[in-house]
Amino acid sequence: MIFLTIAICTLLGCGDAEYESPFSVAEGDRAIFSGRVVDEKEAPVEGLLLAILPDRIDGPETPASYEALVAQTGKRGRFSITDIPTGAWRLFLRSRLGSIDPESDYGILSIRIGEIAIQPDRHLHTLSSFSPTSFSLTPGVHVQDVKVTVQRRMQVRAKVVFKDGTPLANGEVKIKIKTRNLDGQGSGGVSGSLQTDARGYFKKYVNRIGFYTVSVEYGEISTMSEEFLLKAGEHREDLVLTFDSAPVP
Repeated sequence: MIFLTIAICTLLGCGDAEYESPFSVAEGDRAIFSGRVVDEKEAPVEGLLLAILPDRIDGPETPASYEALVAQTGKRGRFSITDIPTGAWRLFLRSRLGSIDPESDYGILSIRIGEIAIQPDRHLHTLSSFSPTSFSLTPGVHVQDVKVTVQRRMQVRAKVVFKDGTPLANGEVKIKIKTRNLDGQGSGGVSGSLQTDARGYFKKYVNRIGFYTVSVEYGEISTMSEEFLLKAGEHREDLVLTFDSAPVP
């Protein structure tokens, strides 16, 4: 987690006439947080949903009743979150508007505000849309021209089928995803239950650079993939997991 406390003098570039501050002051007690979102190659990211929620800090400046404030990036990656009450907030990434999946395909690499660059204290392979960036806003201060750099999160998307090619549609399965590091010095994994969609697909975000195997159980039958490599920002979308049996009537 990163904490950025914005002090009024710092915001306005006090004592530095040549510094073009990314902050401005307007009448009223509400703030604006605006800028653009780009990927690691500086290409704008369209359709990304940014949300801010009150930081979990007790006090009158952070009422628990506040709802999330959101903005979706446009074609040039631009966003603007307006009418923000004074207090401590956390910036998150979410999926597109209207999506049933709350997670975003992206994670935050860095945030640049003027001459200040903030980078999470984590490796690329641990990106998560739920890792927040915390900041505080002064009444009436507009934070503009913020540059948020993101990278696609690693993901496995697989199709589950029976021996005759029939997809396991809308079926609840148990999955195990195992991984080992590139140097062979460590391993890890995740497990759980999820439901396939109408075409037999499921997807799962992963957080480690390394070699992967994916196994699926459905009732009394199971199957496992061959080992494959995933690097930072990569998606494996062509994985097919085939049961060695026909569908049960």
